[in-house]
Amino acid sequence: MPLNFRRLTLPVALAAFVAPLARAQDKAPADSAKPYTFTANLGLAMVSGNTKLTTVSAGDQFTYKTGAWKFTQLFALLYGKNDSVETANQWAAGVRADYALSKRWALYAGVRFDRNPFAGFKQRYGENVGAIWNALVAPKDKIDLEAGFGLTQQRSTTDSSSDYPNGRGALIYRHSWTEKTYFQEAAEALPDLKTSNNLRVNSLTELVAPISSAVGMRLAYLVQYDEMPEPGFKTTDQTLTAGLQFSF
Repeated sequence: MPLNFRRLTLPVALAAFVAPLARAQDKAPADSAKPYTFTANLGLAMVSGNTKLTTVSAGDQFTYKTGAWKFTQLFALLYGKNDSVETANQWAAGVRADYALSKRWALYAGVRFDRNPFAGFKQRYGENVGAIWNALVAPKDKIDLEAGFGLTQQRSTTDSSSDYPNGRGALIYRHSWTEKTYFQEAAEALPDLKTSNNLRVNSLTELVAPISSAVGMRLAYLVQYDEMPEPGFKTTDQTLTAGLQFSF
């Protein structure tokens, strides 16, 4: 798999910079009493892979909890123009529902839409269901493991289509220095269950440190790998983002 793993170490190195901002509090992060959380991100993005440019990015995530249910909505946009010529137009949007079976186990179902004509596809839909295991729940560390399956429907910029069943495995690790100062790694693998050499991998690494009660600094590194990209396109796109996160 021709991923550039040296670049994946960048966010880990940045943790050494963010850690002093946390002031190393001993108490565990307290859970918010609010049933919902909303975060909005705005940043400067440096993109490499199928597109090489510096532009702006924006996104949000809304989570609502009620009883055993948790509902999540997300949106992300990367867009740029140069002399009236479009240089980036990447969209991601999704909704998901989780249902807790116990303190350690849950079920999930979700749907997601992606668009990135500069990677060769103008629309990709994915529907996935599966199970979640809270493998580690510690005062400052949390690991979730997810496994499931789903369906992928993709249409290229040349109007060819590809539909197939997929598997899904994911790992989400979070270390919190304080409630709003944390490092998080979310990685997922989406193998094609029809074609063995068609694998997609997504990795999002984040570092967040607060500036005030509602505003924080955010560094994010996104890697998107497609073992069988559309003809003429590269396998890997990488986006490094530095900006602000607003929490409500």
